[in-house]
Amino acid sequence: MSISGRISLISLVAVVLIAVGTLLHVIGLATPEWSAIRTLRSFYVGLWKACVPLGCGEYNGHAADNIKSCEAFAILGMLASFVGLTMAAIDFTLPLLGKGGVKTLSLFSLAACLASLACILIAIIVWGADVHQPMRSFGYEIGFSFILSIVGGVLIAVGGGLSFLNRFAISP
Repeated sequence: MSISGRISLISLVAVVLIAVGTLLHVIGLATPEWSAIRTLRSFYVGLWKACVPLGCGEYNGHAADNIKSCEAFAILGMLASFVGLTMAAIDFTLPLLGKGGVKTLSLFSLAACLASLACILIAIIVWGADVHQPMRSFGYEIGFSFILSIVGGVLIAVGGGLSFLNRFAISP
């Protein structure tokens, strides 16, 4: 399916989904609300710092190992999403320039996007099971940063899948 002779709608949607997913994950990665207590005095815990009503403090390399593993996998997920986005964008752009498409680009985009989702899911699972679970007894709930990373990872994977499916689209 194409919009004009050269622009593939599926490829365009794939690039947009991967870009939006990457943006959501980066926001989730950067903001300190993976777990939160929302009362008159709010407390937030994120990958890089914890916030109390008086201010925020960064871990500065002194985070627990489970938080460090979440940081590492979240960053790997972000880097893989950048690779997937780059491959999908090149795959979208080549036909616009009148160049023949490279069929393996969509496969590499899919692989990078699935790797991104896998890394994000590992970070999410470790956070939920090993970091957040013990804090639940203190009233902590899942924060918006955690949810943004989940949604971002899903959008990245869907975009990678669409990028791959575009190679099978029938041209008019």
